[in-house]
Amino acid sequence: MTEYACQVFHYGLPAYLSDELEKLQRRALRIIYPDLSYTEALMKSNLSKLHLRRNELTERLFNDVVRDDSNKIHPLLPALNSCPRTLRNMRKFSIPECKTNRFQRSFIMFNAATTRYYNFL
Repeated sequence: MTEYACQVFHYGLPAYLSDELEKLQRRALRIIYPDLSYTEALMKSNLSKLHLRRNELTERLFNDVVRDDSNKIHPLLPALNSCPRTLRNMRKFSIPECKTNRFQRSFIMFNAATTRYYNFL
């Protein structure tokens, strides 16, 4: 339940709210495994921390959108970068100027800004 539609809010989620979500998982695991520590309960239940799972789901969705031209949100991606030089950290997308932090931390802009060419080779 805590991962439902997490791609929408993951990068815009303040740290204190992320910690609150982690407390939910911690409490549930404490009820299920009362004798184990949180890390031991995570290992026994084959789970990872919520932040890591949300991050993985978000990156997977973005990669699926980039690779599939027929995806409904594919047209919302920024234009491809057309830099003629070979740079050490070549970006795949040309990122527009983000005037607000909310826009900069949105699903598409944040992933497009952090995506490099080697992710798609």
